[in-house]
Amino acid sequence: MSRTVEELLTEALVHFDAATAYAETTTTDPQLVVDAMSMRLFAGLETLTRLPDGVAERLFPGEWPDMRGLRHRIAHGYGAINLMRVRATVTGDLPNAVAAIRRELDQSGPSPQAIEEPS
Repeated sequence: MSRTVEELLTEALVHFDAATAYAETTTTDPQLVVDAMSMRLFAGLETLTRLPDGVAERLFPGEWPDMRGLRHRIAHGYGAINLMRVRATVTGDLPNAVAAIRRELDQSGPSPQAIEEPS
């Protein structure tokens, strides 16, 4: 089934919002937090790789190659992913990507709540 740009962006946003919420979680098990953040970060980035050619590059100018590279590092070298690096990405870099997605969705019409979280 073919999905629209809006559907893909909304799905990515759901994952990124969850990663951000996990970063704010207080727990005695930091590995649990990094696992949750990493998986949601990966899922959101994976969703963005399904956008039509040029869309991610337009939304994240100059940043998309690094974002795609992070997706590859999480997918293929998970054991080497550092808690501080993941948390820094989620709290420092991800807000800019989320803002770009929200702007795009605001311009295109559908509300980010239009699609429920994927199961």
